[in-house]
Amino acid sequence: MYEQIFEEIVNIIHHDYAGCEDKRGWDDPEKYREKIYNQNLTAHEFVELVEEYIADLKDPHMFFRLIGEEKALDIGFKVRRYENALYVTELIGETRLEIGDRIVALDQLRINEISEIYSKYLYDKPSERENWLPVLKKYNEATIKKSNGDIKQIRIRRYVKSDYKPEYSFEKLKPDTSYIKMTDFLNPDSINQLIQKHEHELNTSDYLILDVRKNLGGSDSAFQALIPFLFPEGKTKLDLAKNYTQIFNATDRSSDLTIRSVQEFMSNVEDPQVKKNAQSFIDTWKKYRGKGFVVFDQDLNPEPELIEGKSNPKKVAVLSDVYCGSAGDVFVEFCKFSNKVTVIGRGTAGVNDYSNLARMRWDNQFELLYPTSKLTRVDEGKGMTGIGILPDVYIPWTPEHLTRDVDLEHALDLFYQESLTFD
Repeated sequence: MYEQIFEEIVNIIHHDYAGCEDKRGWDDPEKYREKIYNQNLTAHEFVELVEEYIADLKDPHMFFRLIGEEKALDIGFKVRRYENALYVTELIGETRLEIGDRIVALDQLRINEISEIYSKYLYDKPSERENWLPVLKKYNEATIKKSNGDIKQIRIRRYVKSDYKPEYSFEKLKPDTSYIKMTDFLNPDSINQLIQKHEHELNTSDYLILDVRKNLGGSDSAFQALIPFLFPEGKTKLDLAKNYTQIFNATDRSSDLTIRSVQEFMSNVEDPQVKKNAQSFIDTWKKYRGKGFVVFDQDLNPEPELIEGKSNPKKVAVLSDVYCGSAGDVFVEFCKFSNKVTVIGRGTAGVNDYSNLARMRWDNQFELLYPTSKLTRVDEGKGMTGIGILPDVYIPWTPEHLTRDVDLEHALDLFYQESLTFD
């Protein structure tokens, strides 16, 4: 069974993937066929082999994973690199570690040595952007340095991956300052409800902080209700086509998979405008089905967008980081068009050079998510892979971020220093 699935994945990458022409020859399926055909693999081992195979394409917007009853396995914690150590930033099941612990070696190899071995996973620079999760899975023992200087060894265990729980929250940090956190743009209805519930506070706040540092993306339509608060009072005309013109690889398979996925999305959404936009997307896929590489944008966005902004908030800070991607990338770049928004933190994930993911499933056990479109600016040498959408104010990540919210503090300082100019 795994052999057949793998051959379908290879076929998708060579024909349906939006980067199939740009990255022809980057992958080496023969190397993995030998392992898949000649070994008795578990489902988890098969997933890890496919992940290793697609890593050759250097596309952070492509995923292969377990679905259904068999749960994906995780190592129970997250890390971030600073200099030559991996700092534990989050615990998700692992009880032998503490936030701030440093991993200084894996199977007796130093972190800088390992970064050379697995450079294909860690191609993002600077090192604060590196994704070490797939690398950690390949090692058995970690050398931990505690905050008091003690050294200990632990075996890296596997835990059932926790179910993701989205967060859309509102908080008043000060009488004149509102704070909104959104960990994805997957649920337009929930975000709309949040904005409607707190519309009065937003209209009467001088300052607004939008935290999308861990935004997993979703649909651009999910943040439409926020847009008027991002732009100054009056009308602002934006022509986004020059930055977001896309070429879609409208093969039969990608068209059918996308139409099915968007129909599923529509069945769970109530917002009429979102439904209208989704139906337009479906109609366009039907129009170009089987045509190969074509430009959709003339059908979907024929005119520049006219935004009616608000007087309040007077200033907006957007907190960004490398864990903000897909529709999160779009949101942060969109915010940078407004002169009352300051983006603070680190560059976003930068995954949208190739986007609009199609979802291929096998027996409700595995699924591959792969991009069906690419931005035309990639061909102009203006892609975002490995860079992301850069902030206006760059704050390097350091272990100090584990003990206090450095980015948030900077946003508040920025507001109240600038407020002197309003008096």
